[in-house]
Amino acid sequence: MFALVCFSTTSVSAQKYGHLSFEEVLSEMPQTKTARSSLEEYNASLEADFKNMQDKLAQKIEAANQRYGSGEMSDSERNEKLQEIQKQEAALQEKIKAFQQQFAKRQNELTEPLFDKLGKAIEDVVAEGGYAYIFDTTNMLYIASTADDITDKVKAKLGM
Repeated sequence: MFALVCFSTTSVSAQKYGHLSFEEVLSEMPQTKTARSSLEEYNASLEADFKNMQDKLAQKIEAANQRYGSGEMSDSERNEKLQEIQKQEAALQEKIKAFQQQFAKRQNELTEPLFDKLGKAIEDVVAEGGYAYIFDTTNMLYIASTADDITDKVKAKLGM
C-alpha cells in the first residue's frame, strides 16, 4: 500500500539501513481506530440513506405492478410509470456513485493526517539514527540481518 524509502547524505561505505512495518504501526495508532470507527459510522449513514431510497423505489414499482395487474392502469399510464421508474433507477445509480465519492473523500480527510504524522515520526527516527534507507516490510520477502528494525522507535515517537 505505502512504500517509503528515505535517503540520507551519508557516504556509501557507511550506509545504515532500517525497516519497519508501516501497516503494523499505522493499524496500532489510536487515531487509526478513531478514524476507522468514524468511517464505519459514516458508511452506515450513507447505506441507510441508500436503503431508504431503494425501498421507496421498490414500493413505487410494487404499487405500479398491482395497479396494472388489477386493470386500474392503462398501457399508456404503465409506459409513463415505467419511464418514471427508469429515471429514478438511473438517479439511484448516480446516488451510489455520489455516495462512493463522498466516502472516499471522507476517508482521505481522516487518513491523510495519520499518514503525515507517521511519516514525520519516521523522518525523525531517520534523522536521529543516521539511516540512509528505510524499507517498509509490509510486503517484503527478505530482510537483511544488518538492517535495524525501527518499528519500536517510530512507535515511541508516536507515543505508543
